[in-house]
Amino acid sequence: MISGAVGTGAAAASASPSADPAPSAPSAPSTPAAPSVTHGESVTKDADGKYRVYTWQTGTVTQKSGSSITVRSSDGTTWTWAINADTDVRRKSVAVGDTVMVGGPRDGESRTAARITDPLNFDKLHNRMKELRKQMQDLRGSLPDRPDAPDLSKDFPEPPKLP
Repeated sequence: MISGAVGTGAAAASASPSADPAPSAPSAPSTPAAPSVTHGESVTKDADGKYRVYTWQTGTVTQKSGSSITVRSSDGTTWTWAINADTDVRRKSVAVGDTVMVGGPRDGESRTAARITDPLNFDKLHNRMKELRKQMQDLRGSLPDRPDAPDLSKDFPEPPKLP
């Protein structure tokens, strides 16, 4: 009777018998990095029943003119966005080399910037959510006890820890 493991390669060809190596200790779960929006699109249906494509992109401004802005994302995606009087610019200025977040409708291959802003800062957002949670808890604590009041503790769970 033959017993043992069936395998291939150097481990199976080893002539010296040895005990299986001790299993490695499980590593501590890593905390995921803060998310980063690179680029994307969504399709929505408006009140008239028409489908609209909305795109967004975070990246570095590589070109800028009076009528367009070109942005290159960290993965190499480069899109040129038309800018016009309706473009909502929510930063002091936009210059070549700046990191921006742009969003707006896409029609075919043409993108029109509806908004140009600073990229999302998830650490700042996370901290603000913690502040709001604390304020809500303080407000809840200042209300008189009511036996018929719903338990809202599940509505405001502790936010996940970010690195």
